[in-house]
Amino acid sequence: MGKMGACIALSAAMMLTSVGGMLPSDWSIETVYADETKTTTKTFTANLLTKASAGGAAGTSCELGKEGWNVTLKHDANEEYPQAVWNLSESFDLANVESVTFNVESQNGVIALKLGMTNANGWYDDVEACYGQNGQKQYTIVPEKTEGTFDKVVIMTTQNDASFCLTSVVVTLKEGSGSQITHGENIIDNGDFSNQDFSSWSASLGDAKITAEPVEDGADIGVTTCGAITRSGDPSKSYECFAQDITKKVREGQEYEFSFWAKLSDKYKDSEDKKLKDSQKTVQFQPYYVNGNDKEVYDTTGLISGTSAQVLEAGKWTKFEGTYKIPSGAKKVVIRILEQGDWQEPGSCIMGKYYVANVSMKKITKPKPEIEKDISDWKTSVTESLGNDSIAGTAIMSSEIKDDTLMELVEKHFNAVTLGNELKPDALFNYQIGQSVEYTPITFQGKELKVPVVNDKNENLDFSRADEMLDKILEWNDANPNNKIRVRGHVLVWHSQTPEWFFHEDYNVAKPYADKETMNRRLEWFISSVFDHYFGKAANGKYAGLFYGWDVVNEAVNGNTYRDDKVTSDASDTSTSDTRHGSNSMWWRVYKNNEFIINAFKYANQYAPKDVELYYNDFGETDNTKCEGIVKLINDVNSAEGTRLDALGMQAHYNVDGFSAAQFKSVAKKYAQAAGKVQLTELDFKASSTYDGTAATKESEYTKMAYCHKNLYEAIKALKKEGTNVSGITVWGVIEPNSWLNSQSDLGGGASGSAQCPLLFDGNYKAKPAYWAYVDASQLKPAIQKVTITEAKDGNIAGETYTIDQGEVQAEFIPVWDADGLTVQVKVKDTTVNDADAVTVYVDPENSASDIKPHKVTVARTAAAAIAGGYQATVKVSMKGLKVAQQISLDVVVNNDGETGSFNDLTGKQESSSKYYAVATMKPGIEKIPYGTISVDADADAAWGNAVNIPLTINKGSEASANAKVLWDDDNLYVYATVKDAALDKTGAQTHEQDSLEVFIDEDNGKTASYGEDDKQYRINYENEQSFNGKKCLAENVKSATKTIDGGYVVEAAFKWTDIKPANGTKIGLEFQINDAKDGKRIGTLSWYDETGMGWSGSNVYGTVELTGKTGSNGGGSSVNPGTSDTKPDVKPNGKQDTKPDVKPDGKQDTTIETSKVEITVSGDKKAEASVTITKDAQGNVTSANATVSGSKGTLTADVVKQLTEAAGTEDLTIILQVKNANGDVKYTVSVSAKNVKNNKSLKAFVVNRKTGEYELINSKTYKAKDGNLNASFGKKGDYVLLTTKEAARIEKEILKTIAPKKTKATVKKGKTTEFKLDSKLNQNNVKKVTYKTSKKSIATVNKNGKIKANRKGTVKIKAIVTLKNGKTKTVSMKIAVR
Repeated sequence: MGKMGACIALSAAMMLTSVGGMLPSDWSIETVYADETKTTTKTFTANLLTKASAGGAAGTSCELGKEGWNVTLKHDANEEYPQAVWNLSESFDLANVESVTFNVESQNGVIALKLGMTNANGWYDDVEACYGQNGQKQYTIVPEKTEGTFDKVVIMTTQNDASFCLTSVVVTLKEGSGSQITHGENIIDNGDFSNQDFSSWSASLGDAKITAEPVEDGADIGVTTCGAITRSGDPSKSYECFAQDITKKVREGQEYEFSFWAKLSDKYKDSEDKKLKDSQKTVQFQPYYVNGNDKEVYDTTGLISGTSAQVLEAGKWTKFEGTYKIPSGAKKVVIRILEQGDWQEPGSCIMGKYYVANVSMKKITKPKPEIEKDISDWKTSVTESLGNDSIAGTAIMSSEIKDDTLMELVEKHFNAVTLGNELKPDALFNYQIGQSVEYTPITFQGKELKVPVVNDKNENLDFSRADEMLDKILEWNDANPNNKIRVRGHVLVWHSQTPEWFFHEDYNVAKPYADKETMNRRLEWFISSVFDHYFGKAANGKYAGLFYGWDVVNEAVNGNTYRDDKVTSDASDTSTSDTRHGSNSMWWRVYKNNEFIINAFKYANQYAPKDVELYYNDFGETDNTKCEGIVKLINDVNSAEGTRLDALGMQAHYNVDGFSAAQFKSVAKKYAQAAGKVQLTELDFKASSTYDGTAATKESEYTKMAYCHKNLYEAIKALKKEGTNVSGITVWGVIEPNSWLNSQSDLGGGASGSAQCPLLFDGNYKAKPAYWAYVDASQLKPAIQKVTITEAKDGNIAGETYTIDQGEVQAEFIPVWDADGLTVQVKVKDTTVNDADAVTVYVDPENSASDIKPHKVTVARTAAAAIAGGYQATVKVSMKGLKVAQQISLDVVVNNDGETGSFNDLTGKQESSSKYYAVATMKPGIEKIPYGTISVDADADAAWGNAVNIPLTINKGSEASANAKVLWDDDNLYVYATVKDAALDKTGAQTHEQDSLEVFIDEDNGKTASYGEDDKQYRINYENEQSFNGKKCLAENVKSATKTIDGGYVVEAAFKWTDIKPANGTKIGLEFQINDAKDGKRIGTLSWYDETGMGWSGSNVYGTVELTGKTGSNGGGSSVNPGTSDTKPDVKPNGKQDTKPDVKPDGKQDTTIETSKVEITVSGDKKAEASVTITKDAQGNVTSANATVSGSKGTLTADVVKQLTEAAGTEDLTIILQVKNANGDVKYTVSVSAKNVKNNKSLKAFVVNRKTGEYELINSKTYKAKDGNLNASFGKKGDYVLLTTKEAARIEKEILKTIAPKKTKATVKKGKTTEFKLDSKLNQNNVKKVTYKTSKKSIATVNKNGKIKANRKGTVKIKAIVTLKNGKTKTVSMKIAVR
């Protein structure tokens, strides 16, 4: 049944004692206000409970009578559980609920009681439950959960008939929780359609028309008039709908309850010969909003709850209700009620008339949340460690200043704040982000200067947003003179969020960029104006002592040098139309040097009070290369005359997956030495790749993140003790939901929309484990350690060693993997033999970090091998299908005579939960690299025959495939990489966005978190253009050659040794990455060892190779290079290549390839060039032939086929037709046998997967030549092949065989979910659609994505009907046992 709340049943006598007799019939809702400190109860008498549904076997009924709801539930073992469901008039947060009591009379039979929350399907999700209740008149659920809400009550029976009368439901709120949820006025204009002016509903009307019509008699929907929309009938305009712009009536972050009724016209009725899809009868509440980048966002994930989409029965009114939260940063919000068919299938919309009535949206006012007042102040822990004057800060925004509870957190836990946006240039320019602004002349420093006008008050700068926030801080400071909050200004000079017009003449983008002299005056005016506003005469001392520091310049370093205006091309960066400017600096575009940075610190020093510290602030600061650039900037500023730079702001946007406290310490020392002081200014942690935001992974992620904070804090305290001046920590945000990581891109380390939990306090204003990392780390759950499992080579157990050191339990283990599963070799120190001695390995193959039944293998000491001082157990865990980069979780437990020691989970819950297992990643083993010397010319010398083939199998969205070979000699490391990529592209502005090979080398195998002196990242694109990263990664240290081949390219390169003298047995760090580009962007990567993509940042993610094979003394002597052939193709003076030998490593030649260009006539007298390639064996016999010809259409004429077969000298010819567009770019290719065209064979088309070479289905169409002429045109890019129907049938049969379930049966706990997954052998590119069905909805339901929810005990069969693109279907099933 799963976890449930405590359930208390009270006798009639007890009920009378506690209540005091019969309740008055009019006792209903008690009004309690949010600012009251104590609440009583909220009672829903029977007439206040709205029946949502009642179902069961024949005889089930639920009717409202004089005493209450009279219910009869009839049970049928073959039907769903009978139940009655009622809606409450509001929803309740479990955190505020003490108990929920059901009052019943006349009960017969055992019942179950539940609390539920309306879900998107209109049904409910279980929140709390209480089973097996009988014989009482009052049943009380005491919730065990503290997160979640409920708005329904349910009474059901699971195994018998039952009857009862429900008289009331009483919700008791916790003392001090405040009032229940209340609702404001309806904000929808003309929601009852009584006003004949429907203009407010026209936000997405198109060519449709809205009218008012009377509601038919008998329709109990609360109004007598409805809106009717008659649409244009054009299926391409399925967006025509009821839509209203509510922007001016809502506030971002606020939640609103929506409600309306909808009905479809008779046009949506099914007929005998036509049954409509559900998608064609679905009405949705689907708002959209415009975000800060002026883009319309239609994704409502996490914003909507309740019944927002339902499949309607034509002619029947259906109610929709739920909640909608206005997104943060929304500039415009439009609600829509629409029917649009399947928008992914244009033309599927019926475009019929439909009706909407009684539309309302009401602001939800929830009880005022409370902070934890009895926990220690976070700032106390920080100042005790770093000094009484140190900063324990946070960032706040203008929208947060009105959140009283959030400000309570700020006032309790922080002694400083940074205004997140309100002092940035674009805010002070009043967000005037157009192409130009008005300006006015002023006298500045005795000369005229044009300055912008940014608001209706004709002000040159707008401080209103910042001043409103600062007034709130000052108000607090006045009331708490011994507990003041200070402020850091952020920021004066930044390449981002400075309007483009600021850099142009007359503040107009259409005019040229201003000259340096003008920009210097503008810069001085801007800085002096900001400081004059807060510290000048007009301020009259108002802000004296408030500001402790100011960020003068932000993010002006790129790599180890200054950020310029060519980081990306203007075309891809939209730098002149976007105020954020992406990565480019318009400051640099004007100045061409760092003069603006020097001047900024000079002007700031001139105008700022001396007690206001001046900062340089930057991100990515733990990277060694960027550290060099930042230190250079600090030194340049400090060496200039008249400047002042007091401290370096380390932004500290870190990542759980890649954080290194040691690396942080290393760079912090360098910054403090250069600047005198460092401060963490924007601290947060991006979540790990395994966190998906669900409750199942939350606890584990919170723990991981807490240990990152703990390790960081310990490093900071250690720096302080060692004499490094770390002056404070500012966390970039107060509560989780408001963090920038929830909405920003990956610029500056952002999160690209993935689930995040980066801060110290959650959305309920409660402290997270991350908070305790600073205050009391003993409160933390066990840390989640990371384990590398190395691939076993030749059956050897060699890999990373991990230790268990817990009192009497002392052990170490090495995990390895192969095709059969895991092998964990455990050495235990234990001189006393006992019966209980054993080693157990627990594995969660899915790395779910949740309650599970793990794979578990135990090896007793009696089955282990005795070694000196103890025993060695070899534990084998069978697991098929393991692959490089796959992640699992595991724990190792050693039992020493009843006392156990665990590697990771110290709570001892390994048997039932994987929350605290270590996370383990499968990695390749150590490859042996042979000795050999080659010439670098992109042709494979025979020596490459000795090298091991290294496949690059870690695929992150790439459509390519690749492998690499490696050799070495005394001077160089050699690489030969073959890349299969049918579409080569180097149009990307940035080099990593071009088709290319990257080779990462760590000569000393140091595995450091940032680049050391010896670490290098070479990049070579398919046209042999090189780029570099690393101090010694230089052009003189690499020689490379490339060539394009059929379907890809080859890179051959020699990399000079710079730091080591190589020898047999030397191990170096190595990694390969293929950048796969398309349309100017990188679409994916291939790698050998690293799944994180962080090789550019540190060598700790590289694999390891071992140098071998050199002969002679100490591995010296001459190199062995057998079989080298100097044979090259014979190239004629005209550039044509006659033959190319296929040379084996032993120098023997098997085949020759002859390629020639021929001229053919394609239409009329029009000429075209074709390429004909003939392959012959050693005896001169033709083994294959193909011809390539280009055209603008997918047409082959009999005459062209004849010319090509004559040129090839054989009819056994494959013709490859390249269909090009007007620009000469290949749209697609078609390959077909000349014989099949000539003989008018019936053909079927497949598309060739460019990555795997597999044939994939397209459609069920048959193509047939007529009189030797063939037309086969295709609408999408790709490589197509036409096969005979017989050949096609064989392929289609094999594809059909791949349709199978991944698992044929599974056991699921009630209330839990699982997923119907199809076998990975099925190529999803062959699938048109998959439909899922359940044999018993009462036991388990399945949604359209195959997600299965277990409802009650029993067995059910879930079917998947797979339809392929050729129209053929196959049904497979999965047996689900619910327990």
